[in-house]
Amino acid sequence: MGVSRSGYYAWVSRGLSSRLRANSELLTAIERIHRETDRSYGSPRMHLELVDLGYQCGRHRVARLMRAHGVVAQRMRRYRTNRARGDLYARFENRLLERDPVRSPDEVWVGDYTYLRTPQGWLYLAVMLDLYARRVIGWAVSRQRTANLTREALRMAIDHRHPKAGTLFHSDQGIEYAAHSFQSLLSAHKIEPSMSRRGNCYDNAHMESFFASLKLEMGEDFRSASDAVDQIRDYIHFYNTTRRHSSLNYCSPIAYEKLVS
Repeated sequence: MGVSRSGYYAWVSRGLSSRLRANSELLTAIERIHRETDRSYGSPRMHLELVDLGYQCGRHRVARLMRAHGVVAQRMRRYRTNRARGDLYARFENRLLERDPVRSPDEVWVGDYTYLRTPQGWLYLAVMLDLYARRVIGWAVSRQRTANLTREALRMAIDHRHPKAGTLFHSDQGIEYAAHSFQSLLSAHKIEPSMSRRGNCYDNAHMESFFASLKLEMGEDFRSASDAVDQIRDYIHFYNTTRRHSSLNYCSPIAYEKLVS
């Protein structure tokens, strides 16, 4: 290769130069800071952090080392306003805010969905509650988060409760509830739609509370997707028939409904 034997052995025995040793030490510090800051620092912040730690280095040198070794800051995606999305949800108002407190069953229904991890992947659970007694009146599970999932939960609620015209259904904003197939089923049974304000989880707090209770009390340790469905079914039966609810004078939802029947 055009290198003399003596020159090669001299190079091998020479070791790393002081510059290379300093770069190696600096790179070790850069990678450690990169991990500790959840990959959030670019070269300007990384340089300031190194200087504060006592390293003698320039910003361009830090940038060069980061670039050469693939140390890249995690970038935040810029949010872009979706005008079509805004137009879609502009049709729905939060009618729940305008209503007086619920005084009887089937005045107001609320719904939402959550997801559960199983060995076969995510399982999505859609639930509908009657707001009067917090009773689960419809639910459905699916491997996919689609309008068919929420529609099946609504169909169960309609089949079990036969709501009168003017029942209000409230949900968070979501294409699964704004979809034509879901809204047409509401319309066919003269159920009025209502949606939470954008980014306001308190507008559907009863559903948030239910899912928190379900995940805490049922747990999320499933042997399989079918085991998850069995546990969900058992928990909903327990929740409706047995579980005492503090806001219902410590009655179960079904027992509380019977007080007005």
